[in-house]
Amino acid sequence: MRVLIAYAVETNKPTCILTIDFKEAFDRISHSFLFLILKEYGISERFCKLLQKIYANATSTLTINGNISKQIHIHS
Repeated sequence: MRVLIAYAVETNKPTCILTIDFKEAFDRISHSFLFLILKEYGISERFCKLLQKIYANATSTLTINGNISKQIHIHS
């Protein structure tokens, strides 16, 4: 990220940097609500659709005592 910032400063180009903490930032917010809020804040439709593709059909599994669970669909 420092390289990007340095480049923007050196070239005097307007730059926007967005970071999303996927670990805990949105663990209690439904995906549909997250996309609604992003649109309300003026995030482009194209970017929102890219994020929706990342979240679409998101699944996870648990490993308990060496046994792997069935896939769990993630909704928030």
